[in-house]
Amino acid sequence: MDRMSALPFNSDMLAKLIFQSQFTPLIYRVVRVFRTSEEKEIASQLGK
Repeated sequence: MDRMSALPFNSDMLAKLIFQSQFTPLIYRVVRVFRTSEEKEIASQLGK
């Protein structure tokens, strides 16, 4: 699990914003920019 993935587990409000709003695609694009090289490698192996 990358660092950004831990945020929704710590806050119900953030979880709802991330997974149940019209901002979900935008949030995913922004988070992708902040992944470390290791997290990017793992994500590419998983096909995401």
